Amino acid sequence: MQKRNLIKGYLFVVASGIIFGCMPLGAKFIYAEGVTSLSLVFLRNLLATPVLALLAVLQKQKLKTDMRSVGKVSLIALAGCALTPTLLFSSYLFMASGPATVFHFIYPAAVTLGSIVFLRQKVQKANIYCMLLCTAGLLLFFEPGSQIAPLGAALALLSGITYAIYVLLLSVFPQKTLSGFALNFYITALSALFLLPVCLITKQLSFPASAVGWL
Repeated sequence: MQKRNLIKGYLFVVASGIIFGCMPLGAKFIYAEGVTSLSLVFLRNLLATPVLALLAVLQKQKLKTDMRSVGKVSLIALAGCALTPTLLFSSYLFMASGPATVFHFIYPAAVTLGSIVFLRQKVQKANIYCMLLCTAGLLLFFEPGSQIAPLGAALALLSGITYAIYVLLLSVFPQKTLSGFALNFYITALSALFLLPVCLITKQLSFPASAVGWL
């Protein structure tokens, strides 16, 4: 049973990586619909919130929690589902989505470094080897002679750093208070709450022009 669950876990990670890799294509399509990068991140979180609430209820996970947990989840939401996608999607406006996503994937190295420096964790050799192999694989995406927009690269790199902060914060969050779909419900709901006033103040709130865009 434990081995079966481990295999499922690996498959879910691979599937999530594939879906994440398709995200730049979706972003480009949504931009063509007249949606700004901030609005895309806002809608991304807002539309996911009721789905996650339903999944939490179906899994019999409690949505009720204390204010202290909400405060901690707010930091996780700000780093992971507000700042990270905003920076990454904004980088697509200045450079091709492929190289931008490569810059974003600095986060595994940042997570490893952060675990050593801030969490005082010992990193095994296997983790180092995996990190080096991932870095080598990412380098294969670079095209010799291709021009890289400095602003786009900086935004993508920052998105990788904020995502690493999200992963580190998530690793120390007490899962006894919130976990699974319930935790993700709060993350997306709080992210949407953070982003709505930002969209309104910057006058960047926009919506897809067609039904296909909404889909």
